[in-house]
Amino acid sequence: MINSKRTVQFEHVSPGDFNKVLELESSSFNQYDMMNMDDLNWYLEKYGSGFYSILESGRFAGYILFFITGGEGYMESIAVDRLYRGHGIADLAVEFMITRLKSQNVKVIKLHVRSDNKHAIALYERHGFKLSGTENGFYTDGSTASVYSREMV
Repeated sequence: MINSKRTVQFEHVSPGDFNKVLELESSSFNQYDMMNMDDLNWYLEKYGSGFYSILESGRFAGYILFFITGGEGYMESIAVDRLYRGHGIADLAVEFMITRLKSQNVKVIKLHVRSDNKHAIALYERHGFKLSGTENGFYTDGSTASVYSREMV
């Protein structure tokens, strides 16, 4: 059970966090969507300033990965451990990302999500993301991605 007096913190991911991230990847995503150790190293090297562990009362509860490319924010990935789902942690993580990107004068944030991932889509829509298109064959298994964007005002 999650403590009702919880404290959620965001800390930059380090290589010491990779095993926890990979464990979460394997329990959260299918084989086509999971990151591997090479992916984690690449993202940390290239976009480490937007790669955060989510800690709930000091315990690893998930991660969020976002960055700026071409002047736009992009959310690459978010995952919350099953034990912590349904308690608003993903909402806090998305708000954290929005705040960080807004402070860097980003005007729009984009993301891709599997078109059948209704829980993730509901999360993004709660935070002002709107469907802006689809990309057929976006995922390595050939699945379609819905493209969502959020204008920063």
